[in-house]
Amino acid sequence: MKYYANIDLSVENNSHTQAFKFINRISNGKKLRVLEVGCSGGYFGRALMDCGHYVVGVEPDHGSYLHAAGHLNEAYQGYLDEYFEAHPDQRFDIITFGDVLEHLVDPLGSLIKSRFFLNQSGYVIASVPNVAHSSVRAMLVEGRWDYVELGLMDKTHLRFFTRSTLIDLFSNASYRVDGIKSVRLTAQQVDLLTGMNLKPASVELVEAFADDDRIHDFQYVLMATPVGTIELAEATNGQLKNYPSDGLRIMCLLPDITSTLVDLRLKRPLQFWAEYEGAQVQFRNIHELDARSLLWADIYIFHRVGDATTTSIMENLRANGKKIIFDMDDLLTDIPVFLSHHQISKEDKVHLVKAISEADVLTVSTPALLEQLSFNKNAFVVPNCTIDVGNPIIHSDVPFNEVNILIASSDLISVDFLVEPLRFVQDRYGVTIHVIGPPSTTFTDAGLAITAHALFNYDDFKAFLRRMDNTIGIIPLDDSLFSSCKSPIKYFDYSLAGIPTLCSDVLPYNSHVKHDLSGILVQNNFETICQGLVRLIENWEMRREIAANAREQCLSENNYFQSLKNWNNVFSQIKSAISWPRTKSLSLLTYPVPKRNKMKWIIRHLKSPSSYSKLQYIIKNNGFKGIFEIFKKRYN
Repeated sequence: MKYYANIDLSVENNSHTQAFKFINRISNGKKLRVLEVGCSGGYFGRALMDCGHYVVGVEPDHGSYLHAAGHLNEAYQGYLDEYFEAHPDQRFDIITFGDVLEHLVDPLGSLIKSRFFLNQSGYVIASVPNVAHSSVRAMLVEGRWDYVELGLMDKTHLRFFTRSTLIDLFSNASYRVDGIKSVRLTAQQVDLLTGMNLKPASVELVEAFADDDRIHDFQYVLMATPVGTIELAEATNGQLKNYPSDGLRIMCLLPDITSTLVDLRLKRPLQFWAEYEGAQVQFRNIHELDARSLLWADIYIFHRVGDATTTSIMENLRANGKKIIFDMDDLLTDIPVFLSHHQISKEDKVHLVKAISEADVLTVSTPALLEQLSFNKNAFVVPNCTIDVGNPIIHSDVPFNEVNILIASSDLISVDFLVEPLRFVQDRYGVTIHVIGPPSTTFTDAGLAITAHALFNYDDFKAFLRRMDNTIGIIPLDDSLFSSCKSPIKYFDYSLAGIPTLCSDVLPYNSHVKHDLSGILVQNNFETICQGLVRLIENWEMRREIAANAREQCLSENNYFQSLKNWNNVFSQIKSAISWPRTKSLSLLTYPVPKRNKMKWIIRHLKSPSSYSKLQYIIKNNGFKGIFEIFKKRYN
């Protein structure tokens, strides 16, 4: 029972927490069958059971087995080979080896056998100590190899691993390593925990002369899945051996790091990704760079804007071996005339096409956008996603005049075809109509009684959605090519908030909404819009059922774990081409904004209705001083 303990999943620098995160990532909300090899007293398996997973423990120690049997779904006393022989028909989604492989006579054989007891798309998760830790190096400096009761030099260890040899072990068993994280402790911390009796001078010597950055890696936690051959595993795992200890570094170079678009498209998903992958991500204004910023990252992501400044920076990055991703979430290369406020100059369009074409990878938000930007052949769809932030609204049997209708847009869009249907249902039922953003002007000019709201930031917008029970959302959209390439993020946010939506029957909504199940699709005309609104206003049970179906769909298909998977797929395409260790010098200069761009920036924002809403928000929160501070910071 020497390894029995309670676990605290709030502690990040812990092998249990890292393994638990891997399992959460694999499960994506589903309930899994887990085989825990060397389950000890069942403490980790119990935590998995609390999340709904079915856990079978295998444990040779009798006392630990008895404790595990009282805590897990099933427990088996014996060794792994014995369990496999006694249960040849058992299959699992995950097999865990938590600090077990180093105790086995034949860890390679155990991993090979485990392949046949995994379901399709099954995973092995393992944690092992790092024999190249600074504490072991310091002990060797002293001419010792002494075993202790616990830790790196546990006297029951039969095998010893570094990061590289651990990856080799899984490659030789034909597993692809899909994630590897480190638990980091100093030599002094390990000495205090395990009683290795290290001399301070030995530790100082190791710290001073170590020629790598992994001396504080105490444990490795690894997630791997079977592949066809050893050769295939080696081809995909080889680059991981030289992977830097601080993880992949990503820098997003953006024209405006405060925008809601950036927040939902890149900032939140990539921060979530970085937390799970043990990586680092930074967000910088593209016009406020210095050479140090352009030295730091392994991969640089540009978003939407391609101008002379963008292409100049990209050329310098490429010349110095950096990898580039260009991200697009709108068809800015083909903007229709009626969206004049989005128009870009011919010169900037040339630079935009060049930036998209020459990026190592292009990421887009929808399949339709991918089709239109196919001139970059190394392109991937990374759909927008959202996250659940609270309880959904309630739909109940209330008088019709207590039903709310919500229309929201951060941009100037065509909503003329909604005026008469809204007038009809408001006169007939007395519903309250809430309008967020620029479309409110169209409705007030038409004489409709509406409650107008200024634009919210993204967090406040999602909180607002949950304030009004019995709300129906309307998401209007024209059938232009530009609009068909948009992302249905508003549908995701409405659905998670429990708001049933009536959407225009055009892309992207008709590729996500299941008519009469997860929403209502309508033509942009009086008759079908009125029919849809009447049905939802008069039938509260229909509202509740559609809202529940849409919410369930979005929770399973459009969550941050899906985004994490998509971004990992993108990064894997170029990660193997990155040269490590990182270069120590880079001949890059600061890139000031050309003076001619200042006036273009001002004119562009004067022509954009969404800029006025943002201006109102800045003045409300920071006064006029906030406007001057933004301009001063951007162009000084």
